[in-house]
Amino acid sequence: MHKSYSGVRLFPVKFITKAVHALLWPAIFAVVCLCALYSLGIFSGLYANQQIRREYNAGGFSHTYSGPMLDGKFRGSGEVVFYDGASYHGGFLDGRFDGEGVFISAEGWSYSGVFTRGSMTGEGILRGANGEFLTRRPDEVFEYVSDGGWEYSGDFSERGQTGTGRFVFPDGAVYEGEFSRGYANGAGVYTDPDGWFYQGSFHNGSFDGGGVLTGIDGSVTVGVWSNGLLTTEA
Repeated sequence: MHKSYSGVRLFPVKFITKAVHALLWPAIFAVVCLCALYSLGIFSGLYANQQIRREYNAGGFSHTYSGPMLDGKFRGSGEVVFYDGASYHGGFLDGRFDGEGVFISAEGWSYSGVFTRGSMTGEGILRGANGEFLTRRPDEVFEYVSDGGWEYSGDFSERGQTGTGRFVFPDGAVYEGEFSRGYANGAGVYTDPDGWFYQGSFHNGSFDGGGVLTGIDGSVTVGVWSNGLLTTEA
């Protein structure tokens, strides 16, 4: 009877679709690009250490900066309101976001935390427009809670979940192991809420390669899987 587990449930293929790929990395990309635009260096030294409010054009759009400047660049605590309604309030250094700050997008998501030379670093929280949030700890571990009820904690890169992590599904199922590009890839363990679990190799989110499946009755299946299905039993 344990063979019935071989095709009972395909491992969910994609862990992060819109939630993080459309949230975190566009945010980082936007911040980096915007910081590049705001490293202007075109204002004279007359404004050094003075609070100013000035509209200017960058990238063909009109923006407003309020705060101090030094040597023609934003420096200290200031605020930028972008042409689309997005805003950043916090520290600047040499024209870049630096230190504690808050970035609020025109779409409603926001990031509050530490910036270093224009990049999100250190501890911070990324909040989605629908209430989901992602926390990035100083040790580079991400903790994400979606509005759909699933959670992820672990390594992250510009390619999505990459490294090791733990994914909890809305129904209570859990995957712990290796990730690549947002999928379960490599060695890992999937535990179903019904009580059975699979330990072995994964590829793009499915059981794939050698593994061991333990049924709720304690039965054990050792074999080779392909795209979630048992193909060869040892």
